[in-house]
Amino acid sequence: MGPFSRFGAPTDPPEVRALLADTFGTRAPPRVARHLDAVTGAPRDPLRWGRLGQACLEAGAPQAAVAAFRQLLVLDPRSADGAASLGVALVAQGDHGGAEDALRAALAADPGLLPAWHNLGGLLLRGGEPDEALSCFDRAIGLREDHAPAWFGKSQALSAVGRDREAKHALRRAAELDPRMAAALAMAPPGGAPLFAGSRASLEHLRDRGRRTAGDEE
Repeated sequence: MGPFSRFGAPTDPPEVRALLADTFGTRAPPRVARHLDAVTGAPRDPLRWGRLGQACLEAGAPQAAVAAFRQLLVLDPRSADGAASLGVALVAQGDHGGAEDALRAALAADPGLLPAWHNLGGLLLRGGEPDEALSCFDRAIGLREDHAPAWFGKSQALSAVGRDREAKHALRRAAELDPRMAAALAMAPPGGAPLFAGSRASLEHLRDRGRRTAGDEE
């Protein structure tokens, strides 16, 4: 037993293959197929299940991703990374309550999971809790000051609570760190809050940042 046992649910490669067939028919994307073959060859390896979950998530198959991450947590119920990855997959599946539960549990065990702070902030912002979302984005920035997505999320949270000047500053910082965000800055009215389509912070998948369950190894 471990702290994340309650998030685990057993599955096997044939069951995941069936879930993928619901999404892709008889031909899953090559990267997904490779990782599915890998877990078929070593079904007790949690790392391979994590890679399969990540591949499914990025391919647009969140149901299969959730199944893979839950199996990872059956095999390794102490993996905070696995719980955080499950949280991202649950968001993609539309289970925001389950996602928040998984992300909070992961962060309680490992407060150094930067992407999880960012993802929880985005989830809370979607749920109409900008003050708590702002705290999450600040935690992410505290772990890595040059994390552009967290600055972008912070700008949205600040805008949502009416702190317009600070929102513009945060968005400017995001654009400095990532030129792709310059377009969002250009849309912000002078001296005012940035304009957004909705109020959503983009979810950052837990790709390879030295975290063993989020590896992007082929």
